[in-house]
Amino acid sequence: MKGIFFSLLLFPLISFSQQPECFVAADEKLVILLPDMSKAFTPPTPLYMPVTGSPNSEIKWSWSPSSHLIDPITKMPNANILNPIFDLKNLLSLTGIDFQKMVYTISGNLPRKNITCTATVNVYILPKIHPYEAFTPNGDDYNIRWYIDNITSYPDAEVFVYDRWGSIVYENYKNYEEKPFWGKFNGKELPTGPYMYRIKPHPDYPDVVGTLTIIR
Repeated sequence: MKGIFFSLLLFPLISFSQQPECFVAADEKLVILLPDMSKAFTPPTPLYMPVTGSPNSEIKWSWSPSSHLIDPITKMPNANILNPIFDLKNLLSLTGIDFQKMVYTISGNLPRKNITCTATVNVYILPKIHPYEAFTPNGDDYNIRWYIDNITSYPDAEVFVYDRWGSIVYENYKNYEEKPFWGKFNGKELPTGPYMYRIKPHPDYPDVVGTLTIIR
C-alpha cells in the first residue's frame, strides 16, 4: 500500500440517537497516486470509497458515476453499494494524464418513507513519479542525466539535489525536462557518490525524498 493513496477524513460527528433513517457522510477529498504499471510494485490493499452511512438494509445506494468502483465481495463492476472499492487496474489506464479530478456522488433512497440522502467525494488521481536511483554522466550518451518518470505530468514541480553536507547542487522550479540534472554544479562535474534529493510535485502530492548516486 506504500505510496498509493492519502486521504483527508472529515466525517461529521453524528451520535447514534441523532442519526436520521437515511444518512451518509463522506471524506471531502481522496488523493490516489497511481503507480507505473511498467515498474514492479506490490499490489495495494483494496482502497475503499471513504464514506459512512446508515446500516439500514432497506436503503438503496447508488453512485454517480459508478465507473472504477467494484463490489469487494462479488467483484462485480459499477458497484452501487455503500462501500465499494476502487478498481485500481482500470484507474491505472489513466496513467500519463497530467492531473484528473473525479467527483463521485452517493445517493441513498429509503422507498418506505421516500427519503433520500446524498454525499460527495472529490477524488484526485495523480500519476506517481519514479526517480531513478543512479545515472552515469561519463560521456557515452547512455544514462548521462537523471531521469524522473512521469515528471512531465507536473510542470510546476520543484526539484532539489543536495550533496552530503546538505548544500544544494541542483535546483529547478519549473519544467524539469527542459533543464534536467546532468551531474554538474556551476558547470563543473560533481564527483562520484551519493546525493540526496527532494521533489515537490504538486500541492496534493507529498514530497518525494531519497538518494541518487552519480557513477563515473
